[in-house]
Amino acid sequence: MEYADKLLKYTIEGNEEKIIETIGDYLSPVPYDLKGDDEKYYHSIIFLLLYTARVHVHSEVHTNKGSADLVIEENDYTIILEFKQTKKSSIDYMIKEGFKQMEEKEYARSCKNRKIIKSVIAFKDKKK
Repeated sequence: MEYADKLLKYTIEGNEEKIIETIGDYLSPVPYDLKGDDEKYYHSIIFLLLYTARVHVHSEVHTNKGSADLVIEENDYTIILEFKQTKKSSIDYMIKEGFKQMEEKEYARSCKNRKIIKSVIAFKDKKK
């Protein structure tokens, strides 16, 4: 199973451990000196992973209150992904902030009549 297929499957299943493992495996060949130091780096990498696998994915989907990082339409599901990156805050804090942002900005409002999955993917920089 390819990385994009795994990522979709585990997101729909809500299998956080496998999502982390899949993204880690996908990013592991990237040398540390090429790694970006902000959220846009991770956003772009995951977007390209899904896009090149021909997944129906949209980046920076605008609402009247903000924009969702990624929106995936897969069968009956709409998956809304928010990326967070931190150097100082805890991963748990960043995940809570991501879900809070999704609610406040009403990213799912236009996704009526579909099964909605909201997910936050948070990355924490480690010292070399």
